[in-house]
Amino acid sequence: MSAPIFARTLASAAMIEVFADRAVIEATLAFEAALADAEAAEGVIPSSAVAPIAAACRGEFDIEAIVAEARPAGSLAIPLVKRLTVRVAEQDAAAAAFVHRGSTSQDVIDTAMVLVTRRALALIEVELARLTGSLLALARAHVATPMLARTLLQPAQVISFGVKVATWVAPLVRGRERLARAGAAALQLQFGGAVGTLASLVHEARQASVGPEGVVVLRPDASGALVERIGDGEFRLVGRDVERVVALNDVTTPEALSYIDYRLERLGVPKMLAKAGAQEGDVIWIGEFSFDYQPDL
Repeated sequence: MSAPIFARTLASAAMIEVFADRAVIEATLAFEAALADAEAAEGVIPSSAVAPIAAACRGEFDIEAIVAEARPAGSLAIPLVKRLTVRVAEQDAAAAAFVHRGSTSQDVIDTAMVLVTRRALALIEVELARLTGSLLALARAHVATPMLARTLLQPAQVISFGVKVATWVAPLVRGRERLARAGAAALQLQFGGAVGTLASLVHEARQASVGPEGVVVLRPDASGALVERIGDGEFRLVGRDVERVVALNDVTTPEALSYIDYRLERLGVPKMLAKAGAQEGDVIWIGEFSFDYQPDL
């Protein structure tokens, strides 16, 4: 299906291709292939299941049929995973049992959108870099070119046109930096399983594995808690026990904060954060509560 007429008018051909139906389906299949690979590396599924699943993910799928089946299902992932499972079973019936293991529809769709959005941001970065470079060249060429400045639309002093152009560059540079930071913070793997706790995998794997395009597949600690990197220097702790510690205490009093520190230490939170790569001073979130990470917590 082609993009709507307004999208084709307002977006570049490359950007339309990034969000094309085929690209989104390929991203969902990339998630499934990476999931199988990471789970095999951690012993969650047999390594023999990886090749059949990866091969099936590289095949062609009837996108229009998937869309039609997704309407009553409420998610593209449901018919896609069903078709993928059938495709795998045609080659290896045993491997088919391990398709989509421990995941849920939201994991597939959200992560697929992360993958295509990353590509979109890369295109935007290229265009912003080109525009910034062109403006800087224009500013350098007209450092000595006079122009009449205005204040409240009235003629004012004579300034350099090069300086005027430089003022256009500054917000572009700041915008590029903010966009890069926002992308790094927001475009993270979604992998929580049916109820968001990876409950079906908690006893099967403890570590993290890396899939295609730097996708990190996180697994719960033995306590059932999950450490998720949500940005540069920021982590989120998710899990019944750690969230309960915060929920049952008044985080505004020193005594309660001291007790929370004690309980988190007993739950092994400092070791979990260290294993996840947290550094001194990083911000750790548990629900709406946050604290600065100290290795000797």
